[in-house]
Amino acid sequence: MRRTLILLAAGFVAPVSAQSGMAKGNPVKEAAGRMTVPAGFAVDLIAGEPDVVQPIAMCFDARGRIWVAEGLTYPKRAPEGEGKDRIVIFEDADANGTFETRKVFADGLNLVSGMETGFGGVFVGAAPNLMFLADENSDDRADGEPKILLDGWGYQDTHETLNSFIWGPDGWLYGCHGVFTHSKVGKPDTPDDQRVPLNAGIWRFHPVTEKFEVFAHGTSNPWGLDFNDWGEAFVEACVIPHLWHIIPGGFYQRQAGSHYNKHIYEPLETIADHRHWVGDISDHAHWGKEDAVSKEVADAGGGHAHSGFAICLSEAFPKEMRGSALFFNIHGHRLNRDVLERKGSGWTGKHAPDVMLSNDQWFLGVAIESGPDGALYFTDWHDETSCHRTDPVRWNRGNGRVFRLRHGDVQPWQGDLAKVSDLELAKHQAGRDEWRIRTARRVLQERMAKGSTLDPAAREFLVKTLQSHPDPTRRLRALWCLGACDLLDRSLLPLADADESVRAWAVRLAAQSGAAMERSHWLRLVSKEDSPVVLLSLCSALPKLPRELSMDLAAWIAPKMTKADPNLTRMFWFGVEAQVPSDEARAMTMALSCPDDRLAKWTARRISSPDALVESLATAGRRTGLLLDALTGRLDEKPDERLSATQLQVISALTGDKAVKAKAAAIAERSGGQQAIARLWSKVEDRKADAADRLDSLRLLATFLKETDESRLAGLLDDPALRLPVLTARPAMLAHGATSDRVAGFTAEEKAAVSRLAASEGHATKLLEWLAAMKLKQQDVPADAVARLREVRKASLQAKVVELWGEPTTDANARRAVIESWHGKLTPAVLAGADTAKGRAIFDRTCAACHKLFGEGGAIGPELTGGERGSVGHWLDNILDPNALVGQGYALHRIEKNDGTTVTGMLAGENDGELILRMVGIETRVAKKDVKSNTALGNSMMPEGLLTGLSDDEVRDLIGYLMSPAQVKKP
Repeated sequence: MRRTLILLAAGFVAPVSAQSGMAKGNPVKEAAGRMTVPAGFAVDLIAGEPDVVQPIAMCFDARGRIWVAEGLTYPKRAPEGEGKDRIVIFEDADANGTFETRKVFADGLNLVSGMETGFGGVFVGAAPNLMFLADENSDDRADGEPKILLDGWGYQDTHETLNSFIWGPDGWLYGCHGVFTHSKVGKPDTPDDQRVPLNAGIWRFHPVTEKFEVFAHGTSNPWGLDFNDWGEAFVEACVIPHLWHIIPGGFYQRQAGSHYNKHIYEPLETIADHRHWVGDISDHAHWGKEDAVSKEVADAGGGHAHSGFAICLSEAFPKEMRGSALFFNIHGHRLNRDVLERKGSGWTGKHAPDVMLSNDQWFLGVAIESGPDGALYFTDWHDETSCHRTDPVRWNRGNGRVFRLRHGDVQPWQGDLAKVSDLELAKHQAGRDEWRIRTARRVLQERMAKGSTLDPAAREFLVKTLQSHPDPTRRLRALWCLGACDLLDRSLLPLADADESVRAWAVRLAAQSGAAMERSHWLRLVSKEDSPVVLLSLCSALPKLPRELSMDLAAWIAPKMTKADPNLTRMFWFGVEAQVPSDEARAMTMALSCPDDRLAKWTARRISSPDALVESLATAGRRTGLLLDALTGRLDEKPDERLSATQLQVISALTGDKAVKAKAAAIAERSGGQQAIARLWSKVEDRKADAADRLDSLRLLATFLKETDESRLAGLLDDPALRLPVLTARPAMLAHGATSDRVAGFTAEEKAAVSRLAASEGHATKLLEWLAAMKLKQQDVPADAVARLREVRKASLQAKVVELWGEPTTDANARRAVIESWHGKLTPAVLAGADTAKGRAIFDRTCAACHKLFGEGGAIGPELTGGERGSVGHWLDNILDPNALVGQGYALHRIEKNDGTTVTGMLAGENDGELILRMVGIETRVAKKDVKSNTALGNSMMPEGLLTGLSDDEVRDLIGYLMSPAQVKKP
């Protein structure tokens, strides 16, 4: 292997605001020198092509060697036995600062996405497997076939697979997982119903017990995870807000789709108090239109997509950087920095100046790790394509770099922590070198896992450090080491430590590690504890404790919750919600003791019937209004639920102020009684009444409508304010003669809406009749409604659809030919002549009902103002082949009801009693009791043939608008 060069970054100046003169692929030997870093910092090239290519993951071993996984199979998993990925080891054997030795540890791997060394080998993520490649003879070559530890990892979206492996403070192996890949994880041969489902979240695996669990659910496509000085986990994310404090058992905002647990009513949110772009989101990335982002966007951070993550804990960097979160900005081609500050039970992330600007549009940072010399090492995938694309040919297989970011000079490290004594490893826990602390802890854990007995002197040192070190972060490291080595017992748990973070970790380890505490100890702790940090840990521990103990602790914790804290009440709910049905009266009492009103509202939704809620009204006192609000929210979620006559009497008899009486009256109004229904009809039919009040009354009335009411509803179809809401509330009215009589006079927007409704609600016959009678024209029916019409099962209707709109393109080669044809037409010269104002009008007509662009449009489909918008191929692929990759939450479902009707739409939500389907402008709630079958069709809600019917000039204008760097004026 040729010796790689060490290059010093030139010009130690503070990062500038804009990246002027961005290169497109800096030569490997010049790339480090062209990066911009603050004064005193330097970037070195450690390895580059051809010695390393497609570096998708990186880690260090106990000898300080760099391990790199090369992802040559990406973006498609190869047939079995044809994988091209490999793991290589780079070693600086003579400690002169250059990594002159390169060894191939394993090759022929398939879709590798994560890696971490330890326990005599390397843990590798290569969906569908998490596997272990042993090296028992230490010859730097994998020993035979890998051991499959877990399988069932999905790879539907191959850039959202298991990734970013890292050893946690507690001795578990942690990793990330994206939202558009669907996994059901278990040991080989585990039955499907015993596997753990996962899409979007953080997972962990214990290397000794081989236990697997989801640590937290949610976010988008996290590809970077680390722990701060206090052992708190943080990740970055793409598309949605970028920075997250990951709490054990937490449920977080998702980019798309719903949580598996349908009782997560308010997920946790980002901790970032800023975003890395300003103004139009279109201004935050390179899309092939400009050489540099604007000064304002550069100052904000460069863009919305991120990868890699490290908490700077090295003493080799300036003091002000300690505890900072560092992660790559994909479209900004730089290294962002956020400062983490305490906020209540959690943290907030504040923007700080970027640490490195690559000045290269091909720079794609993926992994970043702290090294044994105190520097930060990072990889550069290095390609002109910034975003995930499924075409294997477009990726440059010959590029890849590994760099080192340092402050001043660093001393190369040489040694092998696996060969030092227990006592020396223990002493590292009180030191300041974070790489040695973490590696030493893992080595001690490995020794204990093999059956060794810890040197008494080492144990004594750890215990003394835990109990008396003046620095709480060193006490924590001693605690983590004892816990990872399975040496904690009740006597060692620092539950009375002066520092709240140490006490919080004691609670966490007591709940998860088997360091059993007696009931009285738990109750004594929770009765005295007021620290929000410890209370958060207690909330997180609730699901792991025995049910009775958990509910007893919850009763003490509930009065200490506050809405002002961003985490506490939500984490409390995540901890207790599964236990609510077992004692609903107690749950309501607990909810009323909580100062945060949300707990009562969530509990009201979770209980199996309104009995406990209504019974609580008798003793609610000043919180009666809150319970009535909670009951109203419950009835909104369960429109088929009816209060009994006795319950209505209790509510009607309530005394109190006008607000309480008004809330009670409103609940009685929706009871379904004859007088209540008459009052709703009166409001709906009063054309002089406020339109919003009429619509609200129609919504309440909808659950009581019968076939005999259809003639009365027909009288409302000439009322522009109510005709579409009437049809949506009662889709059977589509077949009524009054609808057929009036549909020709609907506005263009109403015709599109009624076409969508008819197509999705099983009234294709009626829609085709209107077309045949010229009451609607083909251009009145939007492409997504046509796509739904193509799903009809009756042969005669299928023939009519084909007669009107032709055969769909089912052949992948034919679709590719269409895409290539448009590529040939939409040359740069042609696109330069696009009328983007006209393109915006076409977008508003065909796309805006589902998608946002420049902050305007619907929120049904994904946001479009991101990714590779400047690429013609990006748009042609997604428009002409929308089913190539269907994200979870965007796939169509067909529901067949017990009465024989069908409903089609995107499964937007679910609660105890209903499935919620959404189409453009339409939300349909189907009671679960009425569902005969629910079939995922595997198709995107976005239709094929979106460009059908558009002239070449109109397609040019539309694509030109979609590629616009900023919003344009309407024509």
